[in-house]
Formats: sequence, C-alpha cells, structure tokens
Amino acid sequence: MWRPRDPVNKEIDAYTLKFLVGMIALMLPVVELSLVGFSITSISASYFADDQNWPRNVFVGSLFAIASFLFGYKGQKAEEMVLSKIACLAALCIALFPCDCKPDGEIVKYAHGIASAILFAVLGRFCFIFHTNAQDKLKRDPRNRKALRRSRVYRGCLGGMVLAAALYGAKLYTGRDNLLFIAEAIGLFSFGISWLTASRVIPFLAQESDRKHLLAERGASQQHRSTTNNLAHQGAAEARERTTA
Repeated sequence: MWRPRDPVNKEIDAYTLKFLVGMIALMLPVVELSLVGFSITSISASYFADDQNWPRNVFVGSLFAIASFLFGYKGQKAEEMVLSKIACLAALCIALFPCDCKPDGEIVKYAHGIASAILFAVLGRFCFIFHTNAQDKLKRDPRNRKALRRSRVYRGCLGGMVLAAALYGAKLYTGRDNLLFIAEAIGLFSFGISWLTASRVIPFLAQESDRKHLLAERGASQQHRSTTNNLAHQGAAEARERTTA
C-alpha cells in the first residue's frame, strides 16, 4: 500500500519563495490579458474592469501573495532583507490604492504610481544582486557553465527592466496608452524570469548538486546517498550469502 513520505524540507525555504514569486509575476500579465482582452491599457486598470470581478480579484490577490512571499524572504545579506520588506510594502500599496485609470479612481493621489516605481526599482536591484552572485560563483569556478547561463539570463532581465522603464517614458511623452501595458508586461516577465532562475529549479540553469526539486520526495544528493546505502547493503548481503555457502 502506497504511503506518502515525510517532506525533506520541513519548512518553506528561500528558493521555494523565489519560485512562487517568479511564477506569479510571469502569470499575472497573461491571466489579466486573457480575462480582459486586448482592450486593456494597463495591468493596474484591471481593477476597474467593467462588469467583471475576476480581473480585479486576480490583480489584488496576486499582489498580496507577492507581498507575503517578499515579507518572508530574507536573502543572504542585510541589503536583500531590507529590500524585500520595502518591496512588500510597495506591492501592498499598489493593491490597496488603485491607479487613476478612471475618473475619481484614485484613493490617495499618486500613491499607486509612486509605489509602482519603488517596486520596479527594488526588483531591478534584486536582479542586479542575483547577477552579481552568479558572477562571483563563476569567478570561483570558471568552468561552471550553469552559473554563466544564469549570469546571462540576469543580464537579459536587467535589460528588460530598462526597456520597460523606457517604454513607460515613451508613454508619458507620446500619450499612447497601449505602451503602458507593454512596459508593465515586459517588467513583470523580466522580474519573474530572474526570480525563477534564482530559485535553482530550472535544470539547465543549475548544477545538479545545487538544483532544487520542489516536488521530489528527496533531493538529488539524498537520492545519491540512498542509492549508495542500498548498494552497500546489497553487497553486504551477497558477502554473507557467499560466507554461509
């Protein structure tokens, strides 16, 4: 009879938090676009989607989830711990204070825009930190191809963040509302990909010894030890059989 095994990691760890945050960030633009359609001019505007509750619920719920995970994330240094708390507060403000996407929509003037700018700036800084960590690992082991790949991914994500900021500036200059959604989507995709990469879940971006198996019953190193122990027990049993024979 099949019985579930006890979890290897008794509590959620930083890598799982990164995976969850990254997945939510990647899915948010896609889900909102599928719910509202191409008429949407901003992800924040889904808060005011006509005759629909789902777009607003997904938007607010996703931001609260991201805020919760960021609050629990501590990182490796004091800077990351402080930045995660700032990003947590910014995400909550984005969810609680709607944008000026419709007349009289704002509760507190400029709160939504300022919080959005702070959140994207902090997430851009996180992307730079992840890139620096990958570069440090590459310096210690120049043959680490996975660290090189992660470094390139982070560099691309930083470029995506810069592109998102440039598109937002173009929106302010030209007044083209569709540029805002594109800028937000690129920014969220860059954010999500960088955090998914840092989660060490993606096989071709992490060494097998460092890779995290979120749904596996045991990690790769534990599987190796288990296999070694089984072989040792098997060898001992065969030796006893030969002795008794």
